[in-house]
Amino acid sequence: GTQAHGHAQVFGWVGLFIMGIAYYAVTKFKNVPIKHFKLAFASFYLMVAGILLRSITQPLADQTLFGFINVSSGVMELVSVLIFTGIMIRTFRLSEYKQDFYEKYILASIVLFVVVVGMNLVMLIQMFTQRATILPQPYNNAILHLEVFGFITNMIMGFSLRILPNFMGLKQPNEKLATQAFFIFNFGVF
Repeated sequence: GTQAHGHAQVFGWVGLFIMGIAYYAVTKFKNVPIKHFKLAFASFYLMVAGILLRSITQPLADQTLFGFINVSSGVMELVSVLIFTGIMIRTFRLSEYKQDFYEKYILASIVLFVVVVGMNLVMLIQMFTQRATILPQPYNNAILHLEVFGFITNMIMGFSLRILPNFMGLKQPNEKLATQAFFIFNFGVF
């Protein structure tokens, strides 16, 4: 129950928030409208369905049917994140604006979101084969670490570098230092 609750918090509360903000703000930053709204909505519904199914079935995943549904929830989340990633990559590729220094944080976040969701699915499959109800350690800790520091923190830092100076009337960040910080931070994450 605790892992399912934590998963719902990270993927549901934070993950959906980041996806929604990125769908809105990144398209504005890059001046590229979302072309496939139905896919964006599908990514939302798939993520919500995956999270709800995981919350219900993980505590019962030692039973074959619930274990299978638990794995299916991970597939839904992966498809959701792949749709999100495709839309974000399309947005960056179609933009006529030059790539800005803060974007590497956002792109790293998106890549690590895919990695985390992929790792999550692998662990759900392992749970299914072992008839377990919890993700094994230390894999759970690795997933949590990449979720918080790789996916979430990279996105926060990218948006902060882009938005906070403008909102707060601060001078623009030093691009060289921000780039150095990006590599040092992500080396530390790994």
